[in-house]
Amino acid sequence: MSEHTVSRGCDGARPNGPFLAPQTPSTRWQDSASCVGRTDLMYDHARRAEAKALCAACPVGPLCLWAAMAAEVDEPYRYGIAGGLGPLQRRRLADRVPRSDMAEQLGQALAAWGAQEAPAPARTPWRPPAPAYRPRRRCRGCKAVIRQPKAGRPQRWCSSACRGRTVRDRSVDASRNRRRWAELPEEAREARRAGMRARWAALSAQERAELASRRRQRRQQARAAS
Repeated sequence: MSEHTVSRGCDGARPNGPFLAPQTPSTRWQDSASCVGRTDLMYDHARRAEAKALCAACPVGPLCLWAAMAAEVDEPYRYGIAGGLGPLQRRRLADRVPRSDMAEQLGQALAAWGAQEAPAPARTPWRPPAPAYRPRRRCRGCKAVIRQPKAGRPQRWCSSACRGRTVRDRSVDASRNRRRWAELPEEAREARRAGMRARWAALSAQERAELASRRRQRRQQARAAS
């Protein structure tokens, strides 16, 4: 089988059968050609304009041309379209280019294709990781929705004025409750204490632990807010 078959379409196929040459680094570029699977188009004289248009957009057009020129250097005849040039155009080009220049052009085209095949990975600038967003909370005073900051302590009040008003309201409520408790007669106080002890005794161990945990959380929140 002649080496001329390398130039018969970039997929190495003859018009009447496939070219079963093994894949090597010098022929692996054929897989990137636009005419892979359309070798018959390269040999259809009636559709040569369509074949040349396909070669014009091929990413390995120059490499295909010089591979065909190097393979046809000792061939008496040329066939089909290769690298956008027909048989007569390649014959005229071979008359002007020496044989050593053909091998040099093929080596340069193959090196350029190898550099494009494995491009260097693009360097991406380093950026610090974005902080996690916190869920929105409601103001402890007016219950308005507060958009939490990306970093730092969470906000529990929408403004300092709302926080001061909430603290004053709570102090007023606490003082009012203490005054009401002091105004109760001793029998009513004992009845309330007995009811609270009975409710506590009716709780299970797990419920008592959950209640104590909620109380600790409320105390911690109060200390953090103050």
